[in-house]
Amino acid sequence: MENISPSLSLSLTVRAALESGYSVRTGILQFISASRDPFAEIVGTWLMCVDQNQPFHFISDHLHPCRRSLLLLLEKGLRGLPILNHLVELEEEIIQSCEMEIEAQIQKTPLLLMIPVFVLMFPAYLLLLFGPIIQSLLIKLDP
Repeated sequence: MENISPSLSLSLTVRAALESGYSVRTGILQFISASRDPFAEIVGTWLMCVDQNQPFHFISDHLHPCRRSLLLLLEKGLRGLPILNHLVELEEEIIQSCEMEIEAQIQKTPLLLMIPVFVLMFPAYLLLLFGPIIQSLLIKLDP
């Protein structure tokens, strides 16, 4: 599951664990052990906070809203509430969020591709345009 959003990966892992008859905790632990993403470390810290009944506001303040809502939903699941239907709905929202992020990157791409044109090719065109003019001026100034 490389090259996939970490929050979507967590959601899919927990969903697969729930559909296989395992607990939410098992799915979260599978995600933490399988992922090398920094989000997995955040989830591990969050899980320790939940286990110790400590607030995790210091973690959730810096997270994307989709990730924050996913952690809140998983916390409800850790407390024994059924979350599978809500998890499926949240997966759809995460997918939409990923698509919007991809669309934003696609819109930035033409501008980013123009940078080499201006930096590398534009000076070359200026030389082609003004080169003969400068050469003729240098010839006229040379006695």
